Amino acid sequence: DLHSFPTRRSSDLCSSCPAGKYKSLPGSAACSSCKGGTYSSEGGTSVCRDCGRGTFLVVSGATSPGDCATCPRGKYSNATGVTSCLACGEGRHSSFVGATSDAHCSCIAGWTAHGGDSVQCTRCAQGKYKNTTGPGNCTTCVRGSTSPVGSDSLEACICMTGAGYIGDRGGPCTCLPGYSIYA
Repeated sequence: DLHSFPTRRSSDLCSSCPAGKYKSLPGSAACSSCKGGTYSSEGGTSVCRDCGRGTFLVVSGATSPGDCATCPRGKYSNATGVTSCLACGEGRHSSFVGATSDAHCSCIAGWTAHGGDSVQCTRCAQGKYKNTTGPGNCTTCVRGSTSPVGSDSLEACICMTGAGYIGDRGGPCTCLPGYSIYA
């Protein structure tokens, strides 16, 4: 028969790539899964969309921007399309989820910043403490007491009995019988 057409198999038909997959070049190659950090919520797409800043996505083949997870406290993501968030660094922490910049990280309690910023933090020295987050300075323990390096509360300051002082944690510290600061 002159007007008959060959029977087409379903495998011969071009089908749109499903959500979570894409195909960027023409040809008969298979669709590829969207890589981690990206998603495709519609079928028939040639490119996957990046998860936004402050988010990340570990798995491939995601189908929704809702699959992108928010960076937890203490981490941030300043780029789009990432598979993990960056840590704020030693002695630093972001106080909210979804931080998008290292600038959202500040010194934690027990740590202080160099030069008043929060870019590089160091532990409070022995005999000092800091009970707040941010760029503040460490506070010296009350007279007659000391604290371990990196202390984050006044209660970490203990009276130095070996130096003749007695008192509760955090002070005040007074001289033991037989000792005087005016000796």
